[in-house]
Amino acid sequence: MNMLTRSDVVTIEVPAEHSFLRVLRVAISSLAADLGFDIEEVESARAAVDELASVLIRAAEPRQAITVEISSGEGRLQVSGQVEQVRAIAPLDPLISAVLDASTTAWCCDGTAGSAGFEFTCVHGCIGARA
Repeated sequence: MNMLTRSDVVTIEVPAEHSFLRVLRVAISSLAADLGFDIEEVESARAAVDELASVLIRAAEPRQAITVEISSGEGRLQVSGQVEQVRAIAPLDPLISAVLDASTTAWCCDGTAGSAGFEFTCVHGCIGARA
């Protein structure tokens, strides 16, 4: 198996539509597996990108794209996403926040005038433990 050890960055831009979430889930799952994450950690990272990208999709104006940057290396995934021209982001449901707390090492999601974004980190062996 070719384990990632150096710092690698992957940038993916997809239309802000729910049907494209699978592209992000597959990319995250593949990179997490290459880092040696166990199946539960892979699924946690996949759930985090799914939930946070969904927040941006709901806020995006029509015909917008989500840009996601994934940095990986040394047992760590650092993921950020951004969309321009957004509507207001509603406060996250407490259940979604709980899922993100259990699925990541750290996360945040916010919106400003004109754009919104998220970041999360998954560290092998530390998922669910707040950084």
